[in-house]
Amino acid sequence: MSEEKTITALKGTIVILIIFIIWMVTANSKNYFEIKQINKNTLDSLSYEMKLISERADSLGGEIFIYETQLNRYQIALEMLENENPSAASEFNKRLSMTE
Repeated sequence: MSEEKTITALKGTIVILIIFIIWMVTANSKNYFEIKQINKNTLDSLSYEMKLISERADSLGGEIFIYETQLNRYQIALEMLENENPSAASEFNKRLSMTE
């Protein structure tokens, strides 16, 4: 009789272990899919942010080109002024250095 109780107890323990293992597998599967979705959302968000940063960098590159072009024009105009009227160019440079 004792042997039957032991076998019954072992069978019960095995059933409980199987149920526990099934529960662990399903719980981990749920966590896996939740983590996968979170990673996908994070990746989508980062991709969008990178796109915005890239667009802003392109825009700033355009602005830099415009300012460099304007600076070059002023430098050419100053060189022309130095050739045409050196005293006026000297006065301009003197006043320009006072504002810096």
